[in-house]
Parts: sequence; C-alpha cells; structure tokens
Amino acid sequence: MAYRPLVLLASGLSLWVLASPVSAAGEWAAITWDGAPSVVNGIVSLDPDGDGPQKAIVFVATDNGVYYVNEQGVLAQALPPHVGQRVATIGTRDPDGDGPLPSRLIVGIQPGAFAPTTLVEWDLSDFGDPSTTILGTFDEDVRSVRSYDVDGDGDDELVAVGSFSSIDHNGLVLASRTAVLDEGAWSQLGTPPNSTCNALESVSCEQGASAFACDGGSALLLGGFFDQAGGQTCTMVARWDRAEQDWRPCAEGLPNGGAVRAIATVPSDARADGTDLVCGGTLIAQCGAALNGIGRYDGEAWNAFDFGLFGFVSSLVTFDVDGEGPQGAVLVAGGSMPTTTQGQPINRVGYFDGDGWQPLGGGIDAIGANVNSLVPFDFDGDGPEPVSLVVAGSFGGALLGGPGGIPADHIGVWRTATAVGPCNEADLAVEFGVLDLSDIALFVSAFTANQAFADLDGNGVWDLADITIFVLAFLDGCP
Repeated sequence: MAYRPLVLLASGLSLWVLASPVSAAGEWAAITWDGAPSVVNGIVSLDPDGDGPQKAIVFVATDNGVYYVNEQGVLAQALPPHVGQRVATIGTRDPDGDGPLPSRLIVGIQPGAFAPTTLVEWDLSDFGDPSTTILGTFDEDVRSVRSYDVDGDGDDELVAVGSFSSIDHNGLVLASRTAVLDEGAWSQLGTPPNSTCNALESVSCEQGASAFACDGGSALLLGGFFDQAGGQTCTMVARWDRAEQDWRPCAEGLPNGGAVRAIATVPSDARADGTDLVCGGTLIAQCGAALNGIGRYDGEAWNAFDFGLFGFVSSLVTFDVDGEGPQGAVLVAGGSMPTTTQGQPINRVGYFDGDGWQPLGGGIDAIGANVNSLVPFDFDGDGPEPVSLVVAGSFGGALLGGPGGIPADHIGVWRTATAVGPCNEADLAVEFGVLDLSDIALFVSAFTANQAFADLDGNGVWDLADITIFVLAFLDGCP
C-alpha cells in the first residue's frame, strides 16, 4: 500500500506525518522522532504562556525525558534539565485559578518503578527561557497529578496520588497515597486509601443528574487497588467530598481482585443532561454483570459495555471519532486489549459505537503493546481542522491501522477529517498547491531514509522509478 504525505498546520506548528488513505471516519498519522524512539508514559496539552503568542503544545513524558511536537513536526526535547531521565508522570497545574498566570507543566522524574519520584514544576511562560522548581521527592510512585479546588475557595491545589507514604519537601511530610500541595506545603489529602492509587480525574457534572455526587459542578474521582478510602468501604473508586474533606464512595463497590486504571464519564441513557461513571482497568464482574476490563455505573448498578474487552484498559476518553460524520462523541478505550472477549479485533485502541466495540481505524498492530494515553488536541487552533486524538504508550515497531498499516513508534494521531491535499505526487511540503525547493528537499530526505511516502509507486522499493514519478510530477506543476 502506498501512503500519501499529510501536513497539519497548527498556527506555526507543523506535523510532517505519514498518513493512511482517508476513510469515512478518519485516518492515522505517525509522528517521527528526533533521535531514538522512547516509550511514552503520558501526554498532556498546555498553552505555555496563556494569553501570550505561544500556541498550545502537546508535551510527551518518555523514558528519555520530556518531548514536544516542534515546528518541524518531529518530537524534540522541550527542556534540557531532564534529558535522558525517565519521566513517569506528567500533568498541569493552575497556579492562580481565574488569575492571569498561565498553567504550569508538572513532571515526575523516577528512575524505575517503585523508586523515589521527584515532582518538578516547569514555568513555560517564557518559552525560550523556562524555569523549573522542585516540588518535593516522594518515596515511591506518583501515578497521577491533577489541579483541583479541594477546599472550595476558588483556587486550585495540586493533588498527587500513587503508592508513596512520605514526601521530602522542606522536611519530611508523612502522606500516604493521596497528597495535596497548598500554598507551598504538602499534606495528607483525607483519610488515605489502604492500597495504591492509579487514576485521578477532575470531571464536570451536575448534581442530581449524574451517577455520583458533585461539588459545585465538578468532582474529583480516584481509582486504584484499594477497598478502603476515607475510613469507609470504598472498592477501587472514590470521590472527594469538599464538605467533609475526605474520600467517599461514588458508586456501588467494584469487586476485589482487580484495579481501576482509568476513569471517564459518558452521557447518561436514563437522565437528561446527566452523566454516568466509566471505569477501566482489570475489572472482572459485579452483581452478575461480566464487566471484563470496563464497566459503566448509572447511579444504581454497574453495567457491561457489550461483552467487554480482553486485556486491561489503561486510558479512557470521550471523542468524536469521525469529525463531521454521523458518529458523534463516543467512548474510546486504550490499553493492552487485542480483542473483545468475543474475539472481535480491537488492537489496543477501540471505541464503543452504542452496539459494540470497534477498532479505531483498525487499531494498533503490535505484540505486547499498551496504549496508556489518549488526549484530544486541536493542531490548527482556530483553523478549519477538527480536533485530533493523540494516542501514545508502549508500542515500538507498531503498525497504525493494523497489519499493512503505517509504521510508528509509541505515538500516533487519529485525524477525523481530510486535510487540504497535495496537487500531485511531488507536492509533499507545506504549502500544498505550490511546488518548490521544499518539496525536493523533503523527497530527497524521505527517499534516502526509505520512508514510505517516497515510495511513490508503492512497491516497497526505493528506486529510479520513484525518482522518475517525482520529477515528472514536479515538472507538470500544480493547476
């Protein structure tokens, strides 16, 4: 199969990608790396300078530092302090609520699993000269961080969860598994769960319409291995209660023996404008419902999504997988799942269409792969392109779209609309519709590197035939 090049214009941010043929739903694109590919542990989007000229950027936490998508469309080191270090956790923090300060990037530096984790805050308001501040060193894993108004005073605090029991920050602070940073000091957040916490999500909701209690239009939801939180029975999923300043059950308990790795919400089928709770992970069954990796709580009981997924679910998000098409926003799940429990191929990333699970564009073909991050991102800002879905994790040497698809290492993009296309085979570089030296340079670079989009006759061989096709197309020019 031959692939055509695709360029996304992102207000100064360009992505050189290899793109599959467009389908009614969308297409996959693989981002190349500046240097050796590395396992991705998490991704976030952040506007570094708020109302300043810098546009929002996708930041990528890897086993080799923090990367971002630069103007050449490759993944490049964002800041030098942590090059070569394993970044296990990534998130953002709003330092002043409705104030003028832009959000900050939070990264967790950890040499290996269960080793001490150092949280570092990056102030990127001056993107050319960023500053970093160490927020503390935790004695074990920090698995998730979120910015949330835990006390209802209008200002967000930073919440960290994981397997830790203490924090070294201006002296030793005893805090187990859930901690909050407020006015520069860490403390225990509520009565701690009795085992490791994996997932932390801040969601919008409406009291009385949601399957769980809300605090002023939002809720902080916690998932993990625990069966106790806030001093109560609370199996694998809990919510933060602002009034009681402690963790409380937010749903009928899930069964012991599994773990929640991801949390999301979906529109309720039973309540107008309401939301249901969705948990993914290594779930088994509850009240006779065979959840198989993922379950939905409607306020009364847990329900299965069809027959469930074979493998564990690591990430969840609601996303419009076909842009302007008829599908609308659906639940997308990523993880280790090769198939549904009924044998339907999912290939590590799939969506629920209301009747059953479908692989997203054929999924990701790679043995032992895991998709741990799903983040919607608008690459062209106010431009015409719809929001894309950035998909990342541990899938080196993978094929996006399944067997015969696009080669990719640990990160890819699902696009939900056709970009402005090239005028012919030689129209490779931005701007499309113009043939110039940039097209020649890109073809030469791709041809010498045996990249798929320089194989213009699609026969798997980079030879004189491809050069002839390019030269003749270039001489023909664009209409």
